[in-house]
Amino acid sequence: MKIFRVILVIVIVSLFHLCSSTTTTTTTTTTDTLHVGESLSVNNPQDILVSKNGIFSSGFYSLGVNSVCLAIWVTSSSETPTLVWIQNREEPLNGKSSKLSLRKHGNLILIDGDTSKEQVTLHSAEDTLSSISASLFRLQLLDSGNLALFSNKTQIVWQSFDSPTDTLLPNQPLGRNTSLISSNSATDHSKGYYKLTFDNDNVLRLLYDGPQFSSPYWPEQQLVDTGGRSRNNFTRIMVMDSYGHFLSSDFLEFYAADAGSVILRRLKLDYDGNLRVYSFNNQTRDWVVSWQAVPQTCAIRRSCGPNSLCSYIPDIGKTCTCLPGYKFADDQDLTDGCVPKIQIPCDNNSDIQVGFLRLSHVDFYGFDMEYRWNLTFQDCKDLCKGWCQCKGFRLIATSQSNTHIPFFICYFKNILLNGYYAPSIDGDMYVKLPQQFLSSEFHPQKPPSLNCSSEGSKLVRQKRENGTVKFLLCRATSNGPVGENNKRIDIWVRQKMREELTPELWIEDIIDPRIVGPIDIKKMEVMVRVALRCVEEDKDTRPTMSQVVEMLLQQNHDL
Repeated sequence: MKIFRVILVIVIVSLFHLCSSTTTTTTTTTTDTLHVGESLSVNNPQDILVSKNGIFSSGFYSLGVNSVCLAIWVTSSSETPTLVWIQNREEPLNGKSSKLSLRKHGNLILIDGDTSKEQVTLHSAEDTLSSISASLFRLQLLDSGNLALFSNKTQIVWQSFDSPTDTLLPNQPLGRNTSLISSNSATDHSKGYYKLTFDNDNVLRLLYDGPQFSSPYWPEQQLVDTGGRSRNNFTRIMVMDSYGHFLSSDFLEFYAADAGSVILRRLKLDYDGNLRVYSFNNQTRDWVVSWQAVPQTCAIRRSCGPNSLCSYIPDIGKTCTCLPGYKFADDQDLTDGCVPKIQIPCDNNSDIQVGFLRLSHVDFYGFDMEYRWNLTFQDCKDLCKGWCQCKGFRLIATSQSNTHIPFFICYFKNILLNGYYAPSIDGDMYVKLPQQFLSSEFHPQKPPSLNCSSEGSKLVRQKRENGTVKFLLCRATSNGPVGENNKRIDIWVRQKMREELTPELWIEDIIDPRIVGPIDIKKMEVMVRVALRCVEEDKDTRPTMSQVVEMLLQQNHDL
C-alpha cells in the first residue's frame, strides 16, 4: 500500500511540473526560459534564469579563482546563495568565456572557455525524434527548482531532477539509479565520501564510501530488522512532498518538525555525513533544521579519523579528542585523526611496558580482528598484548541464558577508527598504550581550533537567595528579562551556576515555582547550557538555530 502511495505522489508531482510550465504570469525583467539559439554566458553576470515564483535561479556559479559550474540556487537566501544542484562538480569550467547553449533540435551543450577541453553534451538531438520542430525546444527553470528541457509544451526530455547532487527538493524523487553524494566541505563542492542510496538489499541507506573502506551507518541494522523496513522493495523510490512528509518504498516514513504547512524545504546530505531536512524561515531569511537522520552525530563513520574519540558536549557540540599518546595529524582538519607520539612495542623484552586504558561506553566501530566468547578479562588483555596488530579490545559482559553464569565477549581491534562515546553503548573499550600514558585519567578535550573563552561574560557574586523567575534565556537581550536585584537573567543564572556545586541546587534556584511535579535535572541542565549559548555577549559565538536543534536532538537521544 505504501509503495502505491509513493508512486501516486510521483504521478501527481509530474503532472504538477507540467502544469506549472504553462502558468501565465506578469512580465518581469528576468526570464525563466532559454530558447533555441540562445546561450547563458559566464562573461555576462545578467545571464541567469529565474523561476517565475522568484525562488530559484540558475546560471554559472563561481567555485573559486577562474572556476565556475552550472548550478541552481535559492534566490531568496541571505548572504551566500544556497546551492541545490551542480552539474559539473568534478570538472569545473573555465571562469572566462564558458557558456551554456541550446542549439537546433534540442542539443543542450556546456562549452568550456578552455578550448583544449571537450564540450559537455547534456542532451543530444539523437535522443529525441527528428520530426520534432526545432523551434519548440526550450530550457525552463520551473517553480519547483527543476531545470527542464521541453521538446514541446509538455514533454520533458532532460531535467536536473534526474541527476541530483547532495540535495533533494520537495517532490523530487530519488530512485534506483540515483544517489545523493555529499560535498567535501562547506566550500569544496566536489564529491565527498558520504552517500544516500538504495543498497543491494533494497533498503535506503546512508553509507561512508571512502578510499580505504565502505560502511553503512544508517539505519542501524536492528532498526532494519525490527523497524518495519522492507527488503521486498523492487521499485526503489523515495520522495518528500511539499508538506514535509517523507515516504520511501522500503516503508521508511517521517515528518519534518514543521510538517503540514507548505514552506520551502530541502533534504540535504551534508558534508559531515548527516541527512537533514532544512526549512526556510521567511522572516530571518535563513534555514532551520527540522529533521535529521542521525541524532548521535558521532555515530557517523569517520567523524574524527583514526586514533581519536568523538564525543558531544552541549557547550561545544561535536568534539574530537586524541587518545593518550597520540596527537592531531592536522589541527585544522580533525577528521584526519591522530598519529602516535611513541610507537607501541611488539617485543615482550622491550623496556617500554604496555597497559590498557579503560573507556566506558565507548566503541570503535568495525575493524574487529576477531571476537572470542567465554573469556576472562585477563584472557583478553593477555591475548591483545601478544598480538602486535592488536590496538585494543572491546569487552562486553553477558551470561548464559540457562545458568546465568557471567562471562565476557572480547572484540579485538586492529584499527581504532569510528571511535565515539554514547551512554547507550554497552561494555567498555580497552586501548593498548605505553604505561607512561596511563598515569592520569583521560577526559575528552575541546578542539584546538575552537576558542570557547568566557572572559567577556561579566559575573557578579551575591548571597544565595530563593529564585522565583521564569527561565527565558533565549529571549533575553540587553533590555530583556531580569532576575534577582534587577540583574539581567543570563548573568544571574551564570552566577547561580558558579555558586552551587551541583546542577540540582542551581536548577532549584532558577526554576519557575509554578512548575509542579518532578523535574528531569539532566534535560533541564542541557536546556540551560544551550540557552546560555544563545545569549552570549559576542554574537559571533552564538549558535545558529540549526546548531541549537542539533544539540537538543543529540542530547535527547543520549538521555
